[in-house]
Amino acid sequence: MTTTTSATRPVRAVISGRPGELGVQQQALQPLIDGARVPQARIGVAEVSMLGEHRSLPHRHDRTPMIVYVLDGQAVTHHGRGMVALPHGPEHMVYVPAGLEHAASNQAPRQLIALEARLLAPGGDFNSDTTPLPELRPALDQATHFPGVASSRAGRSEPILVRAQGDRPGYGLVPIVHRGTVLNATLSSARLHLAPPEGPGQHTVAGQLHRREQRVLAVLSGTVALIYGESVTPDTITLSRNDVVWLPENTPYLLANIGSTHATGIMFSTDPDFDGDREPVPELDEPAAAAIADVRRH
Repeated sequence: MTTTTSATRPVRAVISGRPGELGVQQQALQPLIDGARVPQARIGVAEVSMLGEHRSLPHRHDRTPMIVYVLDGQAVTHHGRGMVALPHGPEHMVYVPAGLEHAASNQAPRQLIALEARLLAPGGDFNSDTTPLPELRPALDQATHFPGVASSRAGRSEPILVRAQGDRPGYGLVPIVHRGTVLNATLSSARLHLAPPEGPGQHTVAGQLHRREQRVLAVLSGTVALIYGESVTPDTITLSRNDVVWLPENTPYLLANIGSTHATGIMFSTDPDFDGDREPVPELDEPAAAAIADVRRH
């Protein structure tokens, strides 16, 4: 449930773990950030849940690409006219190009939970550009075998599998899906990892803003303070596991681990290079430090 629909302030939602409504592709979707909740959003995120030994119908998204990240379980993305199988779990992210035929299946006995990020037209419904492809059901029937995991093989047009740990280990925001890893990407993502304040390693993401691009952060573990707004009197939102927050363009912000354990998350961006329009905001660091100290005292 979002806390506000203002275009000039971040908007928070929560991953519930409960099934959402079935879309036209027979997939349970719970939009967290979309045009209905944030009319000015150009990037949307939805929680996807799928019961064990279940699958969606073949479909495509006509205008927008999609990034899928599995939070719990193992998924198979079937793609192309032959519904070729691509297994993936929390160790990878999958980029699905706009217009590519695909379906999803959960070939394990327990529920699967994932996040999907897509680009949006302002005010647009998260699932509005989904076109069902019932003629591909026979191909999906042949490609799906329960129980077990189908094998992956190459195709001419296919999703791109990218390691969720990125090209390098470390702290901060590490870009994962971007034009350096996915040719012609129009949507990007990064991994967030912040060390506890008292231990070694980086425990903040320095003050920055993005003039044109929007971002969505999902916290996977730990406690993160989002410090944002004017550098003299910034506002603070405390984010915990399963919190999701939309960041509008032109909003200065800083992220800090304020817990006693490592904090991790995933950030999605409308910037295909992820950090292409990043501008440092060092003047936010000092008031943010005071705000973080205040949060820790309470």
